[in-house]
Amino acid sequence: MTFAELVAEEAERTYPCRLPQHQTVTMRRVEVGAFLCVTEQLRRRMFTTLANEPSGNAVDLQSQATLELRVDHFNTRHSEYLLIESDQQLIGWIGGEMFDVETFYIRTAALTPEYRASGIGREVLSAFLTYLEGLGYSRFLSHQLVCNPPAIIRMLESGFIISAMSMDERLGRHVETLRLTHPARRESAERLLGIVPTGELGEPTMVSGRLAFEDLVSAEALLRYLDFSPDQRHHHAVTGAVRPQDPHLPQLLKAGAQIRTWMVKSTGVALGLYMPPADQLVRGGVA
Repeated sequence: MTFAELVAEEAERTYPCRLPQHQTVTMRRVEVGAFLCVTEQLRRRMFTTLANEPSGNAVDLQSQATLELRVDHFNTRHSEYLLIESDQQLIGWIGGEMFDVETFYIRTAALTPEYRASGIGREVLSAFLTYLEGLGYSRFLSHQLVCNPPAIIRMLESGFIISAMSMDERLGRHVETLRLTHPARRESAERLLGIVPTGELGEPTMVSGRLAFEDLVSAEALLRYLDFSPDQRHHHAVTGAVRPQDPHLPQLLKAGAQIRTWMVKSTGVALGLYMPPADQLVRGGVA
């Protein structure tokens, strides 16, 4: 059996499917060309900064004929693009393609605002990963904008770790997230990325109007400081560095922390976090 035949067999057996916890929501598989056409209008409504800009295809390609040629070539790699629908209405999507023989790159995923924070996104991601693992993939990559903490949190809570940070001139700073299915490989990756943090915070230093922790700290210790020092940080931002695979990182992001930098040190790497002053925070994010 060829890999293409395996994909066709698994796809026919899997899609379309309903989400177990959200029976009105279905995942439907489409070709990448149809995916681009169907999602473009919704994408531009959801991401309002793109609303008045020409599409990426209009900027980068000279003609529709060129687009078709590029799509045809792109389709020579294994790709999976799914439309997420509720009551036959498009509410989101997820998709990506083969990165190498063991890695699948999740290129894009989104839900319309009214369906976020409902558990649908996490369930869609879980179902998608289960399908891809059935095809033999053991390594998954993705990128999320640093200004989109909910997307980063969803990946971290789905078994991904932050493995790098990069700049895309089209959209800005991204974190790279990585998921490994084999526990031994995940442990090896965490050792390569990790730095052992100090358990106690000590006292922060006032630097340019912000409270800065100079040493690497645990996210749990930083959360304790944020909880027990509300008066001190009411008008001051807090900065600190944590391990990218710290299990309490999602809680820090939910508390309003922002990923600012990726620091390479002699013993590993760390994420530089910025916590806005308490008087600039509102429930669910920064005012």
